[in-house]
Amino acid sequence: MSSTHFWFRSGTYSLLAHLDAVSGRAPLGLVIVPPFGWEEVCAYRPLRFMAQRFAELGIPTLRYDLPSAGDSSGDPRDPGLFDAWVQSVGDAVETLRAGTAVDDVAVL
Repeated sequence: MSSTHFWFRSGTYSLLAHLDAVSGRAPLGLVIVPPFGWEEVCAYRPLRFMAQRFAELGIPTLRYDLPSAGDSSGDPRDPGLFDAWVQSVGDAVETLRAGTAVDDVAVL
């Protein structure tokens, strides 16, 4: 299993992503959308372990930081932030598809 860390664009934001995958083609991928605020800090490690476990089972998994959260660009007081978060989910799905060529993507 390998972990790749990179940035992808979502609207005007640059989002930090972590892709855990094994070599070979998989029919299904998973995007893990993190919580925000203190819950994001508390959930970081369990979500990382979960992503690694899914990857070991042959399911490429993408985790990312929401716009204006974690190591992604933006400010928590940005206007329209909720809409940016919603858009980021779709952009993360497309990023996973482009990076792994999976057919279907589940979102957690």
